[in-house]
Amino acid sequence: MDVAVDDVSMFVKRGALTVIVGASGAGKSTLMRMVNRLVEPTSGRVLIDGEDAAALPVHELRRRIGYVIQNYGLFPHRTVAQKHRTVPALLGWDRRRIAARVEELLHLFQLDPATFAQRRPYELSGGQQQRIGVARALAAEPKLLLMDEPFGASTRWCGPRPRTTSRRSSVSSRRRSSSSPTTWRRRSASATASLSWTAASSSNMRRRLRSSFIRRPRLSAR
Repeated sequence: MDVAVDDVSMFVKRGALTVIVGASGAGKSTLMRMVNRLVEPTSGRVLIDGEDAAALPVHELRRRIGYVIQNYGLFPHRTVAQKHRTVPALLGWDRRRIAARVEELLHLFQLDPATFAQRRPYELSGGQQQRIGVARALAAEPKLLLMDEPFGASTRWCGPRPRTTSRRSSVSSRRRSSSSPTTWRRRSASATASLSWTAASSSNMRRRLRSSFIRRPRLSAR
């Protein structure tokens, strides 16, 4: 049987940004999905703040991790506001705090709450759906943020490669607004890292993220 992720060992510091770069089909998404247990490792361990992710109830684990799904993953029957409210409500936030958070995130991503809060995915452009997907992952103020090609539509298409199924890994992550986006090429990684770090940081977040969406960032492939 083919192995998608084999013999991986990494440590992500609290508050750090880690970008996983690799070709299509290299196992980037599989590696990230092992962190929130959408994919169960066949061997090895994933540690979050020293806790084995496999020992935690899976619903509790996922509620404390922000996850930007590849290709947006927006439920077609739920409005923008409903998507943002879901995890905070499950965590027991009061209505006032949830409403304030929804409004804050929509403003952060330059989406007027009066215009977009009650819209459904089919009423949004592709770029707006991307932003909603990232904002949704940030809704509950997670300490760990996983971003699977969150701005993939802005990169040029690359041909498919066969995907394999099984996996093995050992990943240790300490949480403090840590962010781990994936991308398939280095130049794209530079832009993605810039936006992902802005989303994970608290200081000057609104100003920096707004400017990132307005103008195309200068990239340097090193």
